[in-house]
Amino acid sequence: MCLLDESLPYHPNGMTLCAYGKTGEVHEQTYYSVGGGFMIDAEQAASGVLDNDTTVLPYDFFSGAQLLKLCKTHGMSISELMMANEK
Repeated sequence: MCLLDESLPYHPNGMTLCAYGKTGEVHEQTYYSVGGGFMIDAEQAASGVLDNDTTVLPYDFFSGAQLLKLCKTHGMSISELMMANEK
């Protein structure tokens, strides 16, 4: 496993899996974790499925820094805040 310090298109929480054989790379697939235990692949992400999500969250954030600030502001742990967002 290799960790590359680069952002993937469409969503920051993703990974690309590559399978290799004797002749080199034989298959590559990118997946994104979009919250709530759900995953989508790169094809779904490219289709705009992420743009169509109109879910209103009580504690909306787009970065780790925003998440930590919300936790501090509301006196919640990360797990408490995430559980509130999943209700």
